[in-house]
Amino acid sequence: MGSPGRRKAQTLAMLKSLKVSHKLLMIYALDMVAVIFLGWSLADEKYIAINFARKELAGLEIIDHARRSLRAALSRDPDALHLEMENLIRAEAARGEGMDTVALVRSAADQTRAADAGRMIAPLRAVIARVGDMSNLILDPDLDSYYAMSLTILRFPELTETLFRLSGDLEAVGRSGRLDNDRRIDLLLLEGRLTGVIQGLDNDLDAGLRGNPDGSMRTALGPPYQALSAALSEATIAMRQSLAAGSLPPDEAGRILAAIDGSRNAAETAWGATVVELDRLLRLRIDQFFSRMVRQFGTAALLLVIILTAVLVVARRISKPLAGLAEAADRVRLTGDYSHRVDWSSGDEIGRLATAFNRMVEGLEAGDEAKRLLTELEAAQAKLLENNAALEKASRLVLDSIGYARKIQDGLLPDASTLGDAVAELHINWQPLHQVGGDYYWLRRTGRKALILLADCTGHGVPGAFMTVVVASVLDRILMDGEDLPPSQILERLDEAVRQKLRQDRPEGSSDDGLDASICLWDGETATLTFAGANMPLLYWSGGRVESIKGSRRSLGYRTGLDRRPFIDHDIAVRPGTIVYMFTDGLTDHVGGQPPQLFGRRRLADVITANIDLPLPLQVERMEDALGNHRGDQNRRDDMTIIAFRPY
Repeated sequence: MGSPGRRKAQTLAMLKSLKVSHKLLMIYALDMVAVIFLGWSLADEKYIAINFARKELAGLEIIDHARRSLRAALSRDPDALHLEMENLIRAEAARGEGMDTVALVRSAADQTRAADAGRMIAPLRAVIARVGDMSNLILDPDLDSYYAMSLTILRFPELTETLFRLSGDLEAVGRSGRLDNDRRIDLLLLEGRLTGVIQGLDNDLDAGLRGNPDGSMRTALGPPYQALSAALSEATIAMRQSLAAGSLPPDEAGRILAAIDGSRNAAETAWGATVVELDRLLRLRIDQFFSRMVRQFGTAALLLVIILTAVLVVARRISKPLAGLAEAADRVRLTGDYSHRVDWSSGDEIGRLATAFNRMVEGLEAGDEAKRLLTELEAAQAKLLENNAALEKASRLVLDSIGYARKIQDGLLPDASTLGDAVAELHINWQPLHQVGGDYYWLRRTGRKALILLADCTGHGVPGAFMTVVVASVLDRILMDGEDLPPSQILERLDEAVRQKLRQDRPEGSSDDGLDASICLWDGETATLTFAGANMPLLYWSGGRVESIKGSRRSLGYRTGLDRRPFIDHDIAVRPGTIVYMFTDGLTDHVGGQPPQLFGRRRLADVITANIDLPLPLQVERMEDALGNHRGDQNRRDDMTIIAFRPY
């Protein structure tokens, strides 16, 4: 092998030997590589979503078998129970990879030998809950399938257990023939529990129907839920009348038992219909993903064909006159015959070059104008060089502007020393995806109080940076006008100010941008930390473990945001050794690993626990290392900010 300089010279010589058309095709091929890579990346993103939904389907299959097993147990049919438990075990073995349900299914299977229906409820509900947590169902992104999941995993198991407990107590009353005070209190508690479950069923069903745009969910679930509602209404009315009377004769207990049995049958029918509908919604989502992917790749292929055709046409339009020009020049040089001309006419540089060549040979042929034509050729070349220099200058201006924007955004962010000794230790790691980004933080000290705000604005890069300027412009005024405001009220005012600033409160406004945010207010006098979050959580270390507080499920700004529930302040009694961690979703929402999963707050809590004795800068460094290992060869996709502080 030769030296690097020699290899470089050989490469340049090879490129120089290529025809112009071949060089254009080489540029097209390089562009094709970039397009194919982008297409592969988009396909990979789609397959992540498809595999997410497939895992939900796998979990739903196991849940359905658990439901059937519970039905067989409560019907006191040993043969049916044995068959359904065998089906559940087989489904878990085939579809339960990564769901950590083997021990729970075995525990449920062991209970079948006891021939006690009541002892089957808890293990089977544990199987359903675990599968819901581990199979992505609890994270379902669509409203209709999310609430169908809630009905399947939470509401119906609770309803089934409540109805079973009521049946047991009523059967006991029927056997004893009397309703003592203790038994009456138990029945009243169960009746209240049943009322709460019915309310939850109605709320989830109503939310799911509102989130189903084509009305197919109402068509599928309307009849069974109407039947269930009627049966539950009959049972609850009969119970309330008897319990209000203070007595429960055997014939009345039998009538209520019959109504409850009818409710159980209706609940089983509605539960089964919900499972079928959820399965349909998940499969429909997968089909839609594949359809969109086929359309996108078809469009991309068509565009590539069009681009290739255009490149070939352009290459021919460039190479043909250049080849004619080279051939004419060679003939003139070899023969000395100045009668050769280039037959080409166009308004671009090639046309001007062909015209200049023809004039040059005409001048040579006539014995004059040679110097003038040569000057014109040199001027044309100088113009090309000038155009290249202008392009390079424009590129430098763009890069310089972005670099200056970074300096401006750095100037908007406060120095970490702003809080002084109001907190014992503070470390901030602000990492925009590009030179500028959409993450923003603010620090403010008032006496012994320290306020820390973290915001994640729409987008990243230059658009996200513009949003941080909007937030910074309104936040300073909010804090000046209301120094003693609690975090929840600061979020409320920030929401109102952003919406006004972006004209989202006006019919003619077009912006639909906003942000998520969290605020911590530390009061050194009372050793109390107050937290409020707008769609942003908080983690803190206290008492030897990591605690978590979810923010309110509401963002700031956004024209289309309908949920205006008030923000909630959470007071935390801080003890020595407490450490607080604030972060944007660029840390926890990155997908990685096999199978692909979010980094998530659980992994973050594990990293905190493993490195809690380190100084805060080293703890944050360990978080970045853990995210990098989870991400693998994938690039970062969002801005990331981590704020860790020790109050005292």
